[in-house]
Amino acid sequence: MRALTRSVAVALCAVALAGCGIRPTSVPVDAGSAPTRARCGSEDPPAAPRKDGSAQVDVFLVCGPKVSPVRRGVRPPAGSAATVRAYLERELLAQLLREPGPRESTDGYDTDVARIALSAPRAGDPPRAVRFDRDPEELSKQGLAQLVCTFAALDDGTRAVLGTRAQLREYDCTRAVQDDPLRVLEGSREYRVSH
Repeated sequence: MRALTRSVAVALCAVALAGCGIRPTSVPVDAGSAPTRARCGSEDPPAAPRKDGSAQVDVFLVCGPKVSPVRRGVRPPAGSAATVRAYLERELLAQLLREPGPRESTDGYDTDVARIALSAPRAGDPPRAVRFDRDPEELSKQGLAQLVCTFAALDDGTRAVLGTRAQLREYDCTRAVQDDPLRVLEGSREYRVSH
């Protein structure tokens, strides 16, 4: 009797599993990232410059499957637009390389930017071009999306021009890229500078 009960139980399990609604396929299927309980996303409105000379900037951090802006305070020096821009580029990269603070970590934020440094601009570079000591595309897609969206936020928030001493590329920071950093290379293009 036990053998019969066991056989019936195995048969019922096999039928139940076969009818679960997922068909086997030989083609890999990208079903997207797993859901997360991280509390990401900045709902803060853009901040105006403060009277003490400090400013608020958006630094994009990895949070679950996305990159999301985190508002950070900086204190740019007085000087020309080029001086302020150079300071902001250094400060933003330093913030991306740093581990998130305790509250940000608790909220699920992290960084995937590592071992990259700024390189000097070349003659003829547009003000928004940012050059690095190595190809930013050597970073993970999440790390590259962090760079793209953080440096895009310095300008109009939609595009960043990044590269090495040898070449520049223009990248888009769209909602699609923020929601799925694996798409960061879609639409990227070579950026030509006449030297």
